[in-house]
Amino acid sequence: MTVETFKIETEKYTGPFDLLLAAIKDEKLEIFDVSLAKITSSYFEYLKKSEVLDLSLASEFLLMAAVLLELKSKEVLPKPQEKLLQEEENEIEQDLAKHLEEYRMFKQIAEELRTRGATFKKIFSRYHRDDGRRKTEKVEYEFKNVGLDKLVEAFKRVWDSIPQQRALQHIEDEDVTLPQRIEEITDMIKRSGCGIEFEQLFIRRTRLEVVVTFLAILELAKRREIKIVQGGNFGGITIKCA
Repeated sequence: MTVETFKIETEKYTGPFDLLLAAIKDEKLEIFDVSLAKITSSYFEYLKKSEVLDLSLASEFLLMAAVLLELKSKEVLPKPQEKLLQEEENEIEQDLAKHLEEYRMFKQIAEELRTRGATFKKIFSRYHRDDGRRKTEKVEYEFKNVGLDKLVEAFKRVWDSIPQQRALQHIEDEDVTLPQRIEEITDMIKRSGCGIEFEQLFIRRTRLEVVVTFLAILELAKRREIKIVQGGNFGGITIKCA
């Protein structure tokens, strides 16, 4: 269950909640044509019909509702002179574009975590022929004293620490791919010898690069090409070669 499956119906818009912000950005829908009260009421009715509360869905809904509320509040403020009005409109458009991009990135992370989360908990079997007979030994992914929740917490600290100027950098100015970042991280870890601190992989990175870096770490862990180690309950996280 995701935001895409939550449909809303208003006088001006009917469709997936997931596409609402995009409709506003493309000027297919005015912000004042959106009733947050009706949307919220519909959302609660939607939840009542669900047997289990999907926290991912709830967080996505709250994020988008907060963005809509912010945009709406800016529109009802007193308008200054024409020049400042144009600046205000440009600012709102930039804010909306930024929120849409952040939402897209968080959505990608949430989907990856849904996929990887179950995978990290699985136990795999490998075979040895030490005594001429095949025997099974249970092994796990290379996580040492660190759970996926701790990894996500570390990622959130990195995300929150990104300066606003880099956070607003336009997506089209960036050129970074997942395979490229996987190769770069692998090379960095090998050159470090004893491993590299989790936070060091994100230094001077934009938010898009931060997201791609985190997904690269998850992919490398899935392939069992790295070890993710934490020094104690509150220690730092280190990425090492497997």
